[in-house]
Parts: sequence; C-alpha cells; structure tokens
Amino acid sequence: LVTCALLTERKGVHHIIKVMKLLKNEGVETSLVIIGPVSDHEYVDRLKTDIKISSLEKNVIFKGELSSKDIIEEYVNSDLGVFLSREETFGLVPIEMLATNLPTIASKTGVVKDFFDKGLNIKNLCFVDFNSYNDISVVIKYFKANGSFTERSDGLEVSSLFSNTSICKEYNDYYLNILQET
Repeated sequence: LVTCALLTERKGVHHIIKVMKLLKNEGVETSLVIIGPVSDHEYVDRLKTDIKISSLEKNVIFKGELSSKDIIEEYVNSDLGVFLSREETFGLVPIEMLATNLPTIASKTGVVKDFFDKGLNIKNLCFVDFNSYNDISVVIKYFKANGSFTERSDGLEVSSLFSNTSICKEYNDYYLNILQET
C-alpha cells in the first residue's frame, strides 16, 4: 500500500493504520509507504504510537516529502494506492495515483466524490467511506486475491477526464447552460 498526504489528521492516514491492524488480526500481511511532509507533529506521534502498539513498525515506512519524480516512482512500484482523506477541495493525489495506473482506494471527497456523484466508472478506482474499516479491508483482501477490484476491466481512464478537449467541453457546456437560462 502507498499513500501520499500532508500529515494531518484530516488526511486520514490513521484510518489506513486501523485497516492494517484489522487485516493483521485476520492474518493478512500488508505494508504501507507513507509519503508526505509532517504538518502536525502531535498527530504523527500518535500515528507512530498506534503503529507500535499494533506491532506494525516493520510494515510502515515514513518516506517524508519526496520530489514529484520520486512520488511517481513509489506509485509505479506499489500495488495499491490508498487515499482516505475526510475533506478535500480537489484531491490531486488519487488522480496522480490513477494516472500512473495504480489501482486506488479513495474516500468520496473532492473530485473523487464528483466521480461518485456522477456515477462514473473510473478504471482502477474503488470508492469507499473513509471510516468503513471492514469494507476497506474486504476490498484490499479481494484485490490481493484477484489483482483488481472487480472482474470487469472496463472503465474510464482518469486521464481522459482531464484532457484539454474534455476540460474545454465542460466549460463550453457550462456556459451554454448559463446562456440558455438567461
């Protein structure tokens, strides 16, 4: 597993640790690479204490702040991205994960919530509630056993939603709707 975030409580890394603890208790080994600068030192101290109490010290690596190139390399070398933030304005991390073809579990916030609300089937993306630990552990176990979230391999490539053509079409449609309303 890999996650990338400014290390604050709102970004939800503690949720991933709780899922890892649940998986460990079920006999499922996982490891986690945490990428991102420390913003809240007390929060990170609590994370490290929880990791120690859960005997996950050998399973969790804090990489700190990395360059864009190094972040992409971590994504490429990982099997599954996890992003369990409580609140995002946009939420670039899951988009970056998906752009590297990294299967991603993400909470319904920011642009991921927009995808969910629109009913979009995004290739390699599994929507979850950030604090539904049992559901998230089921998804991870299914992924580990099958190499994907579903038997289906279709779905929109996230890059197609952010192409110049796609963005221009959205703006055009938006302005046409405004003009039709007036």
